[in-house]
Amino acid sequence: MAKSINSSVDKALSTKVDKYKLQQEEAALKVKLAFVQQEKALKIEKLVQEQKLEELRLKMELELSRAKLSVCTQNNLISEEHE
Repeated sequence: MAKSINSSVDKALSTKVDKYKLQQEEAALKVKLAFVQQEKALKIEKLVQEQKLEELRLKMELELSRAKLSVCTQNNLISEEHE
């Protein structure tokens, strides 16, 4: 009978230990998931910012090209007037 009681106690303790380990693992996975989600959000934000920067750079190049074209056109008109 003592073995039966010890066996029951061992099983109960083992179950509690297993439950505790699973709770620890669950908590660790939740932390890891939160970290991964935050890292993903930061990467997306970085990509968005890089895209905006590239868009601004291209707009600047476009405006610069337009300005150069305008100057060339004006110079051509002035040259034609003097001929």
